[in-house]
Amino acid sequence: MEGYKVTVLDDIISEADIVITATGNINIVTEHHISKMKDNAILGNTGHFDYEVDAKWIAENAVSHVSVKPQLDIYTFASGKSVILLAQGRLVNLSCADGHPSFVMSATFSNMFLAAVELCQSPSNKYEPGIYLLPKTVMYLL
Repeated sequence: MEGYKVTVLDDIISEADIVITATGNINIVTEHHISKMKDNAILGNTGHFDYEVDAKWIAENAVSHVSVKPQLDIYTFASGKSVILLAQGRLVNLSCADGHPSFVMSATFSNMFLAAVELCQSPSNKYEPGIYLLPKTVMYLL
């Protein structure tokens, strides 16, 4: 991966400001790793399951918990160090999505689909490489 340092988690965990899992495996960030993390390191999960990060251990062993806003919690341990946990260890791309409302995404994906249909059903020489507006006849289908 050009531009990125690829290493073993144990070798880098104490230096990382942000730790995001994306393995699709279980027990990736455990007590062992959390205890070595920098103070106020951000921890999140974009993997396939909710148990890549041991959020249960974090909640059970923190001496204080502050919910900064929905899906953003700061847990402080007896050592004085804190970890910023995103989405309680659940998948951030699903839990923390504050992006476009569903109707915007629906319209966007519908436009993409209709554009693909138009492209596939048109004669091969109708569209040269480039950027086009959807024909009004296609747009009215929305």
